[in-house]
Parts: sequence; C-alpha cells; structure tokens
Amino acid sequence: MEARRRRSSQAAAAAMGLLLFASSFWSQAAAAAVGAATELQKHVAFFDSDHDGIISFSETYNGFRALGFGVVTSELSATLINGALGPKTKPENATGSQFSIYIENIHKGVHGSDSGAYDSEGRFVHEKFDEIFTKHAKTVPDGLTSAELEEMLRANRKPNDHNGWLGASTEWETTFTLAKDKDGFLRKDTVRAVYDGSLFSKLASEKKARDRVGKGAGRGGTAGNDSGGSTTTVVSGDSDMAAAAAVPLLLLSAACFCSQPAVGGDAPATELQKHVAFFDSDHDGIISFGETYRGLRALGFGVVSSTVSATFINGDIGPKTRPEHAEGSWFSIYVENIHKGIHGSDTGAFDSEGRFVSEKFDEIFTKHAKTVPDGLTSDELDEMLHANAHTEHKDGSGWLQAATEWRTTYEIAKDKDDFLRKDTLRAFYDGSIFSKLASEND
Repeated sequence: MEARRRRSSQAAAAAMGLLLFASSFWSQAAAAAVGAATELQKHVAFFDSDHDGIISFSETYNGFRALGFGVVTSELSATLINGALGPKTKPENATGSQFSIYIENIHKGVHGSDSGAYDSEGRFVHEKFDEIFTKHAKTVPDGLTSAELEEMLRANRKPNDHNGWLGASTEWETTFTLAKDKDGFLRKDTVRAVYDGSLFSKLASEKKARDRVGKGAGRGGTAGNDSGGSTTTVVSGDSDMAAAAAVPLLLLSAACFCSQPAVGGDAPATELQKHVAFFDSDHDGIISFGETYRGLRALGFGVVSSTVSATFINGDIGPKTRPEHAEGSWFSIYVENIHKGIHGSDTGAFDSEGRFVSEKFDEIFTKHAKTVPDGLTSDELDEMLHANAHTEHKDGSGWLQAATEWRTTYEIAKDKDDFLRKDTLRAFYDGSIFSKLASEND
C-alpha cells in the first residue's frame, strides 16, 4: 500500500509540473532524436511520439495515459498544456493547429517569478536549483516545509508578473501537496527527479508492468484513473462522464463555477454567486482552497483532479476577487466579487455582473449548431471559439481560457454521436448537475 501511494505521489507530482508552463515539461525518452538540444527540449521530447518536432494535443494526451493517468486528468492536462504553449511556440508562418507545440521554440514558454532552474533558453541551471534549498530549506537541508515553500515563492516573485506568479505558485503548491513525504517535507531528490525527467521512463515502464500483471490476473488491466496508479477512480457508474465534464467549467475563471445549493445570508444574489456558493461550505462568503478541494471531492473527483482544479481556481480567481484591505490568503475567493473573475472571448452567457443571459446561451446553438439544432460538433465548436475570440483586443488570456473550458468539456461530455448537447451544457450553467452528483456520491 505504501509503495502504491509513493508511486501515485511521484506520478502526480510529475503531472502537476507539466501543467501550463514549459519549465514543467520533463522526460529523457527520445532525446537522441532531438540532436544538439537544450535540456528542456530533450525533456519535452518524451511527448513527441512520432519524433517530428511537433507535439500535438493527442500526443500530450497519450503521454499522460502512458504514465498511468485517467481520461479526465489526461484531457485536462493536454488542453491546458497545448492551449498555453501552442500559440507561444508556433513559428510565424506555421499553418498547423494552435494546439500544437513546436519543440524548437519550447523555451518561449518559460515563465518568470520562478526559481530560474531553467534559463531563458531552456538550459538547466544547477546553481539555481541548489539555491532552492540552500536559501530556503531551514529545517532540514534537503527538504522544504510548506512555510519555507511559501517563503521561496514570495522571494522569487517579480513585480507585476501576475502570470508568472500564478504559474510558479500553481506548480510548486500542487507538487508539494502531492509529493511531500510522511514528515511533511518536499525532498530535494524528488524535485530533482522531476526536473531531470528520470521519473518519466520509470513511471511509463511501471505502468506497462502493472497493466500486464492486471491482465494476467484476469482484471483486464487498469482503465486509467485520477491518481496515477492507485485504485481510486474519479467517479464510477453512470455519473462518470457527467462529473468529468464538470471539471473544465470549474477551471480558470469564475464563469466556470456551477452549483445550486443554498446561498444563505443576504439576497439578492446573482446566479453566479448562487452557483459558487456550493463551495462555500461554512457560508462565510469566502471560499478557501480547502473548501474548493473538498467540494470537488464531494462530487466524486480524485485527489489529483481536485488538487489541480482547486489550485487553478483559487490561484486565478482569489487575487481578482480579493477586497482592497483584506488580510486573508491570496488563495481565498470572495463570493461578493466573483463576477470580477469572468474572462473575455467567451459566449457572454454570464454578463459582467454574473447574471445568466438566456439569449446568449441560446445563441451558442442558434448561431453555431448547423448539423443538429441542439448539439455542437467539434468543427462547430471551433467555429464558435473563433467567432468569440476578441482578436482586435489581443485577448490571448481570454481565448485560452475559453478554448480550455470548451475543448475539454466537448472531449469529455460529447455523446455517442459526437455532439455536445444543449441540455447537457445547460445543466452545467444552471448547476442542476452538481447537487445530483454530490447526492450520488454520498
């Protein structure tokens, strides 16, 4: 059991580091195919399964599946990684998908406000890696406590570099949560194994071995789960796809929060405030990281999806909703200001105050559903995203968030005929699916 838990934590820590930012890609497999490459290029080559120098959405997804992660985590990770890094690494005259990552330009995805263990060209900097521990590991020389990690993040933070701060906080906080040892330390050798990529081929080989053993015992192998090798699944039974599809709408922006349990307290609340109140378990108007995490767990999600989602949700929305003189954590979401987290380049089904706009929701289908009136195909979804993109305002962040939510929702929630149905989508917006899922998982 302990060995399984350790494998799960290692795999989870590896996956967390892969999310959103190029400084988090690792693996040594297929490095020879890259030639005189930087260490970062060698690491990212793990996902370039056909060795053409381009990592497609499906290659990232398949890489995660090869490491033992389930459909939800793999779809989510591939969407975030390729959605964030694709546009940054795409050559000027390239005609391929915006979701394709070009290895030659992977260094362009490195973010600021981090340790500097990868330099601006993607080369590994040993001195900067060692400084993580020589400067901040004060309790033991080879491990970081939670407080020491927070100190490091604050020390590395560059002024006005909000994206870099969010990226660094997301990677480090999530890695700590999932990879700390039984004494509460994030050990140096664990972090080094993440940076140098040594975990990946090992984890992929272990996954293959477990699958062979499972088949030999008549279990048919593992179907993939949310914890990188443990037997815990995200959800089970008929609620699997519904629950899985809910996660993308919870990620990155306030418009993704949905649920109907009672708001309590003062009215009138906007529909978005009512939805987000599902996570405010103590009804104090503030949603902590722990409350978001527990809310996702109550819906049936595993440790990895719940931790990743809570980190992105609270890390992104917390600072936006925080009152000017508030003294609480930056990872706390203030319900009264939840409308400030709504992003651009989306459908407008929530207005700037968080009110639901039925006409805008209906337009999703009246304008773009051309094959059947109550469902979107993959091509129609892409058409909608392009139509909503505010290119004239260079709203790259809004486009990425909208693309992340919609592509992941489509991939996970489409029906057997490959349509994203209107009634399914409406259930997410009005929150009706959430109380149902929570009840089913009691």
